[in-house]
Amino acid sequence: MPLEGNTREFGLADVIQFICNNQKDGVLLLAAGADTASVSFEQGKITGALYGRGGKTDQLSNYLRRSKRLDAATMDRLQRLSTDSGLTLDEVMVKEGVMTGEEIQAIIAFKVQEVFDEIFTLPDADYRFDPDAKLYKKSKYQVALGPDMLLLEAMRRKDEWPAIRKALPTDAIELVKTARDVPPPAQETDDFLILMLLGSPRTVAALIEETGLGRFRTFSACYNLLQSGAAATTGQVAAQLRRQEAAGPGLGQRVGRTAMGVAAAGLALAMALGGLSLGRWAAERLGAGGPDVVRGVTVAAQMEGLENRIEVFRLVSGRLPVNLYEAGATAAMLNNFNYAADDSAGTYTLEVRK
Repeated sequence: MPLEGNTREFGLADVIQFICNNQKDGVLLLAAGADTASVSFEQGKITGALYGRGGKTDQLSNYLRRSKRLDAATMDRLQRLSTDSGLTLDEVMVKEGVMTGEEIQAIIAFKVQEVFDEIFTLPDADYRFDPDAKLYKKSKYQVALGPDMLLLEAMRRKDEWPAIRKALPTDAIELVKTARDVPPPAQETDDFLILMLLGSPRTVAALIEETGLGRFRTFSACYNLLQSGAAATTGQVAAQLRRQEAAGPGLGQRVGRTAMGVAAAGLALAMALGGLSLGRWAAERLGAGGPDVVRGVTVAAQMEGLENRIEVFRLVSGRLPVNLYEAGATAAMLNNFNYAADDSAGTYTLEVRK
């Protein structure tokens, strides 16, 4: 019997508890308007999650860059190495000594909690559990999280969200530090970090980008500062965001799951998929084999990356991509492969172009 329905009829916490208590493998897919989410399970443990707002997901590289965990130059260098070697971004970071596997797993766990925060604020969502699916098959550094703490924290935050949202109905609202003599928040807290950035006016959206604290924690810190009087709204709404809201759903929202599938194929919580050409580690081992050997390894890495992109697209969109471009293939991939899909049969062929 398929596990599917709407969270208005069967609560999301109950769905997740059922999956975990029965030690299920698979992916729970949720859709609420233009927003979508996926939560991956292995033997009842939560191993990953991704969230798409208006067809867009948050890539690991973007998160590391904006949260100041890695500077732009280091991030660009690591991405080039990932592209050149065919290794995933997490493997490159560990090889280069930038992060340990444990640090990467901590980031993944943080991002999973972010997704739980998001899905528990949805008023209602359609859900479907696919027992044959798996997210991030190629990621080396995975987590296995029990549901209890995630659910408790998500439900606590859900209870707090209405008051926060009433004070800050949009992330386009601008805040600034006040001149009032109020006790400052404790150092090394979210509130303190946000307050230090409010010497000049900033929108909540900008603070989310700059701090890397995630959506809920940033909103919560801003709310606390408003309540204490340490910060105040300026009465201004960022012009660009105001225009976007006035324009209504854009192309990213209209394409919905298709855009999310393309974005998710690149990366979300876990790590970037395979590269485009042979890099220094592979070149050291295979350089003596000549261009034919190099091209063979390169194409193999590209095929693995494409298969992952196609699979993630299928999971999120409920169908196979019509072509490789829709699956998120790069120009190099488009030049190297022929693709044909039979969506009615749920099968496809992917062949190296001669």
